[in-house]
Amino acid sequence: MLKPAGRKKGDVIWDASLFESLTKEIDKGGYWSIPRMQKWLHEHHHKDIPEQTIWYRMNKLDYSYKSARPHPAQGNKEKQEAFKKGASFRSWSR
Repeated sequence: MLKPAGRKKGDVIWDASLFESLTKEIDKGGYWSIPRMQKWLHEHHHKDIPEQTIWYRMNKLDYSYKSARPHPAQGNKEKQEAFKKGASFRSWSR
């Protein structure tokens, strides 16, 4: 007996107009995470689209993912300079 292959429903094909309307909204500015895009699509088009699908489609539309870089709110400048100059004690250097 053969196992069924693929998804039972087959490949879901999403209408390109969903993502075109999303790109128009994104181009207005602001921070857009995948969950925010997912929420926007649900609220405006009543579609529950998986995160991976949104990421894939936005990538195909030449939108790129940008991740935030950590910045300490109150960094100690003296300790940072000492670390850069190698003045900090390293236990592995003995």
